[in-house]
Amino acid sequence: LLFANRAFAVASLEKLPETASMKLERCSQEQFDAFFMLCDGKTTPSEMPRLVSRDDEKQNSTQRRTVDRNRVKAILAANAHELDTSDLSQSRPLSHSVSALFLVGSLVNHSCRPTAARVFLGDMMFVRAARNLNAGEEITDGYISVLQPSFDRHEKLLQRHGFDISDDRALVEDKLLPEAQARKLVKRMDAAETFQDFDQLTRDVEKFVSDRLHWLGSGFATAEVEAAATRLGPGLQQLLIGGIATAAYVAVAALLAQQEKHAAAAVAYSKCCWLLEELAPHNAYHASWAVEALLEAAHGGLPLDEYIRYARKVLNAHCGPGTLEEAIRGRATSNRLRPTLLQATPGTMAWPPGEAAIACSLRDRTLEVRLELSQVLLLQDLEVTASPLVLQLRLGEQQLSVMLPGRVQHETAGAVRLSKC
Repeated sequence: LLFANRAFAVASLEKLPETASMKLERCSQEQFDAFFMLCDGKTTPSEMPRLVSRDDEKQNSTQRRTVDRNRVKAILAANAHELDTSDLSQSRPLSHSVSALFLVGSLVNHSCRPTAARVFLGDMMFVRAARNLNAGEEITDGYISVLQPSFDRHEKLLQRHGFDISDDRALVEDKLLPEAQARKLVKRMDAAETFQDFDQLTRDVEKFVSDRLHWLGSGFATAEVEAAATRLGPGLQQLLIGGIATAAYVAVAALLAQQEKHAAAAVAYSKCCWLLEELAPHNAYHASWAVEALLEAAHGGLPLDEYIRYARKVLNAHCGPGTLEEAIRGRATSNRLRPTLLQATPGTMAWPPGEAAIACSLRDRTLEVRLELSQVLLLQDLEVTASPLVLQLRLGEQQLSVMLPGRVQHETAGAVRLSKC
């Protein structure tokens, strides 16, 4: 848990400006100053407000202030949060149509690869680390959904928050997934209706991304793009696929569940979690899909140990320890998911069942790529090809593109060695 913050004002989106204005008329001077130091969509203050944890009701002003309501509206438009927590016990988002302004939460900057995940409980915001953070590393959030292509993120952030993005993810996507081609794929997704439509789209996106990563590693990209792609790390493939087609993968999983093809649905939801591990780990969608994967695995007769431990990992990070049991309690229609089984399967698993975990390291001029697989892979099912920046792996029917931590020089590169751990 990074921090918790009580809302300064809570109301429906339409009533929030008036509610906040009335609070500002009487609130403490500290809160008043902090509110008007927030970005209003056009200007960002050069200094941060000083907020101290204490009972602010005792510090309220005894005199009523005059408040600039137009500026209040502008600040709320740039900073208000919709209280959009999912109800994991019902497999649906909570639709209260309620928004709030959080003075501390509003200080968190946007990133298209957020380092934190938030969850709401009443008028409280709880922010937890979504990734492993080093001391001094910035806490970031997604102001908009990061499960969309870069051209959408550019437009929405400019329209809603008054700034554009130029981070590593946006730079690489803009070059590797040009807007004209990305829009064609998004239009196909909008027009898709059947399982076959969505399933074929996911295959085509994977092929498109694989081809673009091959292009990246062939020396045609600029040094700036190559450097940004290297900083994004081994999971670049997930970022590129997920930015275009996450909704299509979710549709595939949901349609398989509707068709009562439960084992296949569990695998499909696990694939959705694989995308989220890189895009926005441990957010509400991630928690929901990890639970869905576990439930479908139970209905489909699959071994449950890995699904239980992975779902526990995601929910621990999203909501806190002990929440998996509560999430399952009201939804487990399968006798296989009794509380005793959850208790008998302790621990967590870092990666979605059925997906390959990848780690790269460079030691003494030796590049080591480590794969962790949950299934047995025969040697004839493994195919490895490499470019100076990207390692292409075929693992049975699965194709992986691994961004390497640095450029490999062909003239000095040694032989590729495979070893089993």
